[in-house]
Amino acid sequence: WTVQRLLRMIQVNLFERKTLKALFMPDKIPIKQKEAQLSLLL
Repeated sequence: WTVQRLLRMIQVNLFERKTLKALFMPDKIPIKQKEAQLSLLL
């Protein structure tokens, strides 16, 4: 594997986790949005 591919997988995993948790725990959306922004920086 390459570092780029690894970072891309981490990015997708963070995003999927954010959306799933946002569906079940809407109260924590602001925190998860910060995670999404961090994943975009990768």
